[in-house]
Amino acid sequence: MIKKLKLLTVFLVILPIMLISEQNFGRLSGRVTDKITEQPISGVAIFLQGSRAKVDSQKASMITDERGKYLIKNLKPQRYTVTFRVIGYKTLSETNVTVKPNWNTTLNAKLEKKMIEIPGIKVGSKYFVKSEDAVVSAKNMDIREIKQQPGGVYDVQRSIQALPAVVSGTDQNNEIIVRGGKYGENLFVVDNIELANPNHFAWQGTGGGPVNIIQTELINNIDFYAGAFPAKYGNKASSVLDITLREGNKNKYIGKLDVGMAGFGGMAEGPLPTEGGSFVLSYHKSFLSLIKSSFGLTAVPKYQSFQGKQVINISNNNKLILNQIWADDKIFIESEPDENNSAYGDEENDIDSKTGQYTLGVTWKNTFNPTGYYLLTLYRNRNRWNQDILKTNTDSLNFYNHSYETLNTAKFDFNYQLSERTKFKCGVKWENLDMKHDKWGAPDTLMEYIYDDLGNIDSSFAVIDSTTGEPYVYSTDIDENLKSNRYSGYLQLNTHFWKYFNFNSGIRYQHLNFNNNTDISPRLGLTINLPQRYSLNFAYGKHFQNPEYYQLTSHPQNDDLKSKYTEQYIAGLEHYFSDDLKSSIEVYYKKYQDIPISKSSITPDPHDSDPELINKGEGYAKGVELFLQKHIKKELWGTLSYSYSISKAKDMRNDKWYNWDFDYRHIFTGLIGYKFEFMQYDWYQKLRDKWWAKALSWTYLIPSDETEIAFKYRYMGGKPYTAPTYHKEWRKWVVEEDEEINTERFPAYKRFDLFITHKWFLNKINLITYLNIENIFNHPNIWNYSYQEDGTRDTIYQTGRMIVGGVKLEF
Repeated sequence: MIKKLKLLTVFLVILPIMLISEQNFGRLSGRVTDKITEQPISGVAIFLQGSRAKVDSQKASMITDERGKYLIKNLKPQRYTVTFRVIGYKTLSETNVTVKPNWNTTLNAKLEKKMIEIPGIKVGSKYFVKSEDAVVSAKNMDIREIKQQPGGVYDVQRSIQALPAVVSGTDQNNEIIVRGGKYGENLFVVDNIELANPNHFAWQGTGGGPVNIIQTELINNIDFYAGAFPAKYGNKASSVLDITLREGNKNKYIGKLDVGMAGFGGMAEGPLPTEGGSFVLSYHKSFLSLIKSSFGLTAVPKYQSFQGKQVINISNNNKLILNQIWADDKIFIESEPDENNSAYGDEENDIDSKTGQYTLGVTWKNTFNPTGYYLLTLYRNRNRWNQDILKTNTDSLNFYNHSYETLNTAKFDFNYQLSERTKFKCGVKWENLDMKHDKWGAPDTLMEYIYDDLGNIDSSFAVIDSTTGEPYVYSTDIDENLKSNRYSGYLQLNTHFWKYFNFNSGIRYQHLNFNNNTDISPRLGLTINLPQRYSLNFAYGKHFQNPEYYQLTSHPQNDDLKSKYTEQYIAGLEHYFSDDLKSSIEVYYKKYQDIPISKSSITPDPHDSDPELINKGEGYAKGVELFLQKHIKKELWGTLSYSYSISKAKDMRNDKWYNWDFDYRHIFTGLIGYKFEFMQYDWYQKLRDKWWAKALSWTYLIPSDETEIAFKYRYMGGKPYTAPTYHKEWRKWVVEEDEEINTERFPAYKRFDLFITHKWFLNKINLITYLNIENIFNHPNIWNYSYQEDGTRDTIYQTGRMIVGGVKLEF
């Protein structure tokens, strides 16, 4: 191990010396299109404001050609603010655009048509992108915001958790839980393709995992809807995360390599032979399995993933978009026997888990005229689970899950600009479901124990259910296939009227053949534009979500389960202080109905474990959210968010309301970053040429061409939980029949993160190093308690202080 560290140190010292040399110029290119019709816009003037000095007039007056394309050469390496202007469209500015030497930076833009100007009324900002389909609870992020976030570790879902409407399940998981919701209530969309769970080690019915599969470097843009989302999205009760992947570089072949504590990988991209076509490919593999012996690790996750996108231009109005996502995950957890504290009595268990997924999709996009386009998308998703729990040192199984879930989908989306003020969208979707759930658990009989005077077990006998006259035997034995079709469609209309008003309306239809369940969901939204850059926003949405597939197959009576649904009422006030600073306040009420709950949970018998589910669950969440965002215009950027919420569910045993599982009440997140561009200073240019400065550059003791530092603080109120009662006679913890649920709370969650990035723009290679320190002060955040058979209770902590670093090379 010492030899390996020495070699790594020598490599890190020599690498900067070899690479740092005279800087060359870079290029900026892209395409400008209409935001609604996606038609190219010619004659767009492009202005660049550099962080060091203004560029010359020739570069500042660049305009797009008839295909909406532009190419600006011989740019000095630095950050730029790029502004797009053309008559008839709103001005758009993109900040923090970094041009690197010998590198082609791609920047595409979508411009929104300018409506009739109203005296005293100015809507929006040229720096912030606002969703056209949702008037409330919508946030837009790009790749730069994800990369810059402390604690986000280049994970799109962890980055979203900084928004006021979102809480995390646990530090070890990136689940998105929105406004008092539950696991698995967020819809994931990638390039018009819906994914079940885009994470390694994904579990059925959830949307989170420890590591996200979607490569951050491939992301172009993200739209996140926290409630009352548009009618084009369906079958989820809470929120939508819509990710648009960027296209590959159309001018030259480039590559990237990266290595960090989590793994290593690379990316390649470049033009295809077809005019304007491109490809981008990415592969990553876990790293810890290669060095586990050096660190004494036993249970080490092994995972790898591949992602690709190709764009083929068939003609000026037609193109094909191909997407591929693949992931494979393995982990073997060997038990560590503890004779004095075993959750399984005298038995210990090993866990052998192999999971994976793939998605293949193709989209045909046709811009049939200057006012509209349509998308025809075909894709196939498949998720598999092969998990075994074995008794230690034997081949005897305690539990297994050998299952798969496959969806074959065809969807058609139509977008049309009816007039300058009115936009129309509609779509239909067909899904073919093919599922197999094969699960088995060894029978376990509930025993009652008799103890002698010394406290040792003297005898035992099976506990008898007074209702059936039979012993309580807990077991799992499911081997079911689910084959069905699901149909859905939507209509959506966006219109501007009476000068001050924007109105969105929509309706969605969905039908699942398996249980003959039909859902109809109305959606409404209204924006009132006010003077001084204020706007009032109102929205209503009804959102249905089919039962999870594993719920439908877990009991014969579950075939008749209906969809649960939420009704969401949201009102908000938005204000732009300046082009780069905005604030918003929203209040919401979210009502849950027809939640599938276990039939055994409403009986007074604490030993009942009937897997039958019934649509009897009810709940609600209400709250207020404040959000302040400073967009990066020069050096400073950040967000402040605070929310106060109450979420409750009904205890069907007594019709009393109790605090729901994610009722944190107070949530605060502060995020601030600052970018230092040292390459603009003469003293740095002189320092950069020193050999000793090159040798020490990787240590973070010497500044880089561009250095960024960011901090994040997160506070969440105590999470509620139910404290069970231990019964020695059963060696079991139970919730008593008259015990109220979630009356206790864990201590408040507190965490402080730091993220530092160093960038060197070299002659032919760009070098990026990053250091991410999570939970700097090692605050002991409690996630849960583990209740043992011997009556003891263990504390399960979330992530303590964690230091993660990495290196990226761009060439």
